Amino acid sequence: MTDADLPEDGAPAPAGPAAGPAIPGPEPTVPVDGATAAPGVDSGSEIAAPPAAPIRAVQFPVLSAAPAPAGRQSLDLLLGVNLEVSVEIGRARMMIRDVLRLTPGSIVELDKLAGEKVDVLVNRHHVATGEVVVVDENFGVRITEIVSRDRRLAPFEGRP
Repeated sequence: MTDADLPEDGAPAPAGPAAGPAIPGPEPTVPVDGATAAPGVDSGSEIAAPPAAPIRAVQFPVLSAAPAPAGRQSLDLLLGVNLEVSVEIGRARMMIRDVLRLTPGSIVELDKLAGEKVDVLVNRHHVATGEVVVVDENFGVRITEIVSRDRRLAPFEGRP
């Protein structure tokens, strides 16, 4: 491009349909083997390329910046989500040699006493405390205390 090709303001002319009518020329051809041939160059057996499809600009709808209203409808979206609920009756620290010596009938001593309250975990986060109960022949937990909202949300503080 030379200075003579630039408009008076010095910016290059826009490309595309706004740049003016296209200069007619020979229709591009595609060789049968799939390679591209330049117009007017004989590359042997060729077929005519399909005509170009019309190109149109896409119009997207304007999105509002207003947040979705909070409320019952937002909560309803979460009510069907499955969570892992587990009950921790105690913990123990063991050396690898002791873990490798475990056999059927071994007893692992935990850090809580029998009858002591247990922790209820939801997705590995402590959310409640309770007492172990037996319902029919299954164990269960009677919730006695819910962890404060601040303590429940503490593991998530500082996360983006």
